Amino acid sequence: MFNLKYARILFITSILISLLLPIFLYEQLPERMASHFNLNNEADRWMNKNSYLL
Repeated sequence: MFNLKYARILFITSILISLLLPIFLYEQLPERMASHFNLNNEADRWMNKNSYLL
């Protein structure tokens, strides 16, 4: 039971960080970002930073 409490706290903390970090770093993101790469590791699809937050 003791370990389950810490696992639950760790899980909730990681979810909160993954939701809040992009919001705080939004201004530092480039306007256009690669969203898909081909087999040669070259970007072949792009998205704007507004789509990143979705």
